[in-house]
Parts: sequence; C-alpha cells; structure tokens
Amino acid sequence: MNKHLLLLPVGLAVTLGGLALAQSAPEGIDLEAIRERAAEHADDAQALSTNVRQRAEALTEDAQAIQAQAQAIAQPMRTPSRQSRPTPSSTSTR
Repeated sequence: MNKHLLLLPVGLAVTLGGLALAQSAPEGIDLEAIRERAAEHADDAQALSTNVRQRAEALTEDAQAIQAQAQAIAQPMRTPSRQSRPTPSSTSTR
C-alpha cells in the first residue's frame, strides 16, 4: 500500500513538469508578433462572428416556421374521422 501512495506524488510531479514544458515557447517563435497580428484582425473576426450569428438566427426562424407549417398540415392527418374508416361489414367478401 505504501508503494501506491509513493506513486501518487511522483505521477503528480511528472504531470506538472510536462505542463510546465508545454507552456514554454520554442526557439524562433515570436509570440509578441503573433499576438500583434491577431489583434490587427480582431475586428474582422468579430464582424465574421456577428454575421454568422445573424445568419444562424435567420435560418433558425425559417426552420421553426417550416416546422410549424408541417405540424399544421400533419395535425388533420393524425386524427382521422370515423366516417372515412371502412366498416367491417363493408369490407367482407362473400
């Protein structure tokens, strides 16, 4: 049991070490230049996001309208009248 308890801190240390290495930037990559270029295009990204959201909302409204129409058409089909059903005596063959 003591061996299992010893593995827990070792595993935690290895995991934290891996995370620390993953956070460091490799040589030759200028993170500040990347951030500056990303900031230059932030307005374009926001405009694209707004456009996509508006189109999605319009499509959602269209889909809901079509669904309502389909349900209105299907409603009479779900409740058949008794007169349209054939009676057992009229379907029997002699």
